[in-house]
Amino acid sequence: MVAIFTLVATGPLLAQARQIPANTILSDQFETESRIGQLAATRSIVVIYSAEREAGDYLRTWYQALRAKLPTDTPLLAVADLGAVPFFVPKNAIIKQLAADYPDLSILLDWKGSLGTILAAGKSTATATVYAGSRQQMQVTGGYTAEKAGTLLEALKARP
Repeated sequence: MVAIFTLVATGPLLAQARQIPANTILSDQFETESRIGQLAATRSIVVIYSAEREAGDYLRTWYQALRAKLPTDTPLLAVADLGAVPFFVPKNAIIKQLAADYPDLSILLDWKGSLGTILAAGKSTATATVYAGSRQQMQVTGGYTAEKAGTLLEALKARP
């Protein structure tokens, strides 16, 4: 399988981007709750998101690369879209596996896939998005590259 990743500057599309609803709450594989909607409404945040089968690996790579470069007060959230998981696959099995595979990374679990629509990510594209005041400021798609990370960091610095 060949994967092609592209950098997408979504400036003109940001006006059409949806806000993260203030009541959006997700839990991670350790059952820790994150009020992602409230965070996005009150400060700048970075959301790394993937619906791909290898989501954990994409999320870890992005997380490790960005965490060291972001201001310490900027939340960095890793979110896995699990909306396409078949009903017969036990959620507990997925949670246990994620906890075992990624013990040092909190991965928020989007069981309904609701953020995929908001992030306009598509169901097979990893994204990293800067939010401020609940609105998208910049989004890049695909796997981590230094260029994409630089684009996100510049967008974050441009925020008041």
